[in-house]
Amino acid sequence: MFAPRVGVAMRRLITAPRTVAGGLRWKSALVSALPTDPEAYVSNKLAMFDSMQFTPIRESTVSREMTRRYMSEMLDYAETDVVIVGAGSAGLSCAYELTKHPDIKVAILEQNVAPGGGCWLGGQLMSSMVVRKPADEFLDELEVPYDDQGDYVVVKHAALFMSSVLRKALIAPNVKLFNAVAVEDLLVRQEPESVAVRGVVTNWSLVTQNHDTQSCMDPQVMEAKVVVTATGHDGPMGASSAKRLESLGALPSGLPGMGALDMNTAEEPTVEASIAAKLLTVGFCARQDAVVQMTSEVVPGLIFAGMEVAEARGCNRMGPTFGAMLLSGQKAANLAIQVRWSSPKCDAAILSRSRFWEGGSGTSFKGSAAQERRSVGEDRCKRSLRQEEVFSFDSSRYDLRGLAARLLAEAGPMVGFGCFVGSSLALERFRAEERTFSSFAYEKAWRRCVLGCPSFLACYDRLLEEVICPRLRERLEEAGPVTFYCQHPPTVRLQPGRSRRSRMLHADERYGHQAGEINFWMPLTDYKLTRTTLWIESSPGEGDFHPIEVHPGDVAMFHGTLVRHFVPPNRSEHTRVSMDFRIGVGQHFDPDWRLLGLQHYHPRRTIVL
Repeated sequence: MFAPRVGVAMRRLITAPRTVAGGLRWKSALVSALPTDPEAYVSNKLAMFDSMQFTPIRESTVSREMTRRYMSEMLDYAETDVVIVGAGSAGLSCAYELTKHPDIKVAILEQNVAPGGGCWLGGQLMSSMVVRKPADEFLDELEVPYDDQGDYVVVKHAALFMSSVLRKALIAPNVKLFNAVAVEDLLVRQEPESVAVRGVVTNWSLVTQNHDTQSCMDPQVMEAKVVVTATGHDGPMGASSAKRLESLGALPSGLPGMGALDMNTAEEPTVEASIAAKLLTVGFCARQDAVVQMTSEVVPGLIFAGMEVAEARGCNRMGPTFGAMLLSGQKAANLAIQVRWSSPKCDAAILSRSRFWEGGSGTSFKGSAAQERRSVGEDRCKRSLRQEEVFSFDSSRYDLRGLAARLLAEAGPMVGFGCFVGSSLALERFRAEERTFSSFAYEKAWRRCVLGCPSFLACYDRLLEEVICPRLRERLEEAGPVTFYCQHPPTVRLQPGRSRRSRMLHADERYGHQAGEINFWMPLTDYKLTRTTLWIESSPGEGDFHPIEVHPGDVAMFHGTLVRHFVPPNRSEHTRVSMDFRIGVGQHFDPDWRLLGLQHYHPRRTIVL
């Protein structure tokens, strides 16, 4: 049954499902407040419409506004960081992933007036969208509701996904969509070792489609550090980059083209050996897995994503299941960052624990604003504060474990987190819904539950005032009072047992945290039972990951803004519950600074010692 989902505009939870044709049961938490008096509401609305009057405007003003803004954007994006060719499901997923890096400028080029490609509908013009797991985690991140069917999920209308990812991508200040713009060619440079793609050649789509009847309509160029091509499978303008590279001799002639429909059979892609070597083809894999695994940089500066991967590499088509498009786009975004800005060294065995790809997060940006913030912040934040430490507190005096159990017993079933099995309130026995660990919507709902529990917050406040902040104060060699900016409320995380889901490798700077913040992580469940814990590296970029082996009553302190960390899947039968929070330290933290484009910031309370 579809689990409750929490949206930004949520006013109340609808707990009773609605039965529709065919026996499917859909329910949604994305519901605005309903009027208490519908008749009066309608009457007032109609009266408003009858009396309304638009403010006057000159026609020339409208023309100037559109022209000035568009031409300004064309000037700005003549040289950009990442160009995405194609605004289908893979291209838009790539763009959304790049919104997490606001200092990277992204241009999306779409030849059609309407973006979205073939993802506005499911198969054969039907509405529902089938997504195979683990791509449901991407839907969770976008807060798209779905019907969970075990190995796959069903979105009630594909347009719900497409409109969600489109909005999330375009609302970001670093992303611009140029629709009705066609890519006529690639900007190709001959470099010492091979040809490299350094941008695209563009024109109005109407011009491109009518070159046979036009005399001379020259294009223009958009330079880019990286081009992600996601133009789909073969067609009038599909797989355009693959075909262009083939014609230039940058890829061997005789590209295999997309194979017949095959959602599951695992067999080697039908690619000649020479082409396979050129395209870095991997071995035996299922068709959707192949598209994600083969998403890669084909020539310097050009990354294939989505169905263009299948066209170039001979993968079978997977039909109307869209998971590969979503994850291929996400992977392409992280590859784009890795290709042009490099990644810190890391242990491949540890990185392989990440759910989807290796090296996809924790990226440093050489020469970028983020890198400048990092170096300045490291200088400001004392080395003594950046050192990893584990210390203990009296868990009977600060019984956060017991308070969390009582809160889950009350709020868990109501909000859809899960429930306790039997009469025991041992946290390890709480049967949590699988998506509670990875869904931002659930995280927001859980935060509201914590905020609504005065006893839990009071205990947390005492821990901050009597244990945590005094511990930090001891490390500072500063005279006079120091202000600590404490995250409030803390983040309480649930990781269900027997799950494949992990918390991917990352450093918190990508989420707008400053170098003047210190991370605190504490388990509320028994490590002996869950055998799952946080893994961190010793210093930024080292890759020497190790587990934090702590138990209830212990606190791990580390510099998570720059030190990468992750949580592997919980393979035990027990639910793992932990609590984490961050504290900004005195003059090393700027409470007014915000990372442009980031939508959520943790509230803070101040403690002065």
